[in-house]
Amino acid sequence: MGDTDAHYLAFKDGSFEVVKASHVLEHLRGPFKALDEMMRVATKNMILKFPAEWDVLPLFISNILPIPSFSALKWAYLTRKKRLHLWVIKPEVIINYLKSKGWECSCGKNTFGFFHFWEKEREAKYFKWLTRHFRMPFEYAIMARNKTDKSRLFVIN
Repeated sequence: MGDTDAHYLAFKDGSFEVVKASHVLEHLRGPFKALDEMMRVATKNMILKFPAEWDVLPLFISNILPIPSFSALKWAYLTRKKRLHLWVIKPEVIINYLKSKGWECSCGKNTFGFFHFWEKEREAKYFKWLTRHFRMPFEYAIMARNKTDKSRLFVIN
């Protein structure tokens, strides 16, 4: 297969049941045009993942101050300076856009746990409070289902 462009996918309408774009949208000049193309070639589901750049806050103030940390701002600046990320993707914008086009969506955050070794089995019962508060989001995941498809939509945790 030859090269293709995310803005103009070289596939017939409805070519795939599922289309997945992991950390792609933030790099494209026209992310909505790419979404239109993904919706065109997907018959059932789309899975979209993108970084949660602005949610990376220092552990103890993440629930108090709704501002990004210096390291998050620095990373965002460097990725834009090097033209690695052209956009900061907000999940609400993507969800609203997909809903306006007739897709049902669910959104979740994938997180990194600092005490993940206490999240399983018997330890989870005692250390749940600790593991819940010491998690750092690193990406959003949106699962979208075409409303015309009758298969079950799974929810991303």
